[in-house]
Amino acid sequence: MPDKEPKLLDILINLEKIKNIMFGEYRNKECHCGSKLKYKKCCYAKDMDKHMQQLILNSKKLETLQKLKEEKNEITDKDVKQQKSK
Repeated sequence: MPDKEPKLLDILINLEKIKNIMFGEYRNKECHCGSKLKYKKCCYAKDMDKHMQQLILNSKKLETLQKLKEEKNEITDKDVKQQKSK
């Protein structure tokens, strides 16, 4: 089963999550894991890594899909030109 096609919106949402983690006011609040530590001292780094990896993966998938679409368009353009010349 092929991977879900990344969409630009997904990438932007992930960027927003990263921005909120890095600069959000909840960095100084209690961590969501229940450890009673501040978020920045507990799960901050782990969450940042997870979101950054997902962002990189989606960006690479999006680039690959765009290249494939461009190649497909080039092939169909060549076919159209060949048919017109016949």
